[in-house]
Amino acid sequence: MWFLNALTTGVSATVTDSGVLSRGAIINRFEAEVSRSRRYANPLSCITVQLAKEAEGTLAGEIARKVKGQLRWVDLLGKWNDETLLIVLPETDECAARALSEKLLSSVSLTICSSGVTLPADLGTSSWAR
Repeated sequence: MWFLNALTTGVSATVTDSGVLSRGAIINRFEAEVSRSRRYANPLSCITVQLAKEAEGTLAGEIARKVKGQLRWVDLLGKWNDETLLIVLPETDECAARALSEKLLSSVSLTICSSGVTLPADLGTSSWAR
């Protein structure tokens, strides 16, 4: 249903260069998850992956693919802006989100280092509770 809503409102469903949800689509899905979490009192967490501006293009796409490979099928990955990826983790408490964040940090760092470039990457975790 979110996809149909995105089509009718003119929001692109994905970002073609990295295969993640666009800003409009991730906001739409995030709002739906907050609403569902509020209604059923389920935990909800988010992780932001902040990349250096120099990590655009191929490297950003590779990082997005690595991150996506670590997520469950219900988790959402979107491009918040040019330097930030947003991961929405439905039914995930703060402790589990922090553990995933640490796992992702090592994966992102390894991807950056293997590219021969030393760029900083920061991950932030937040949780929402009713």
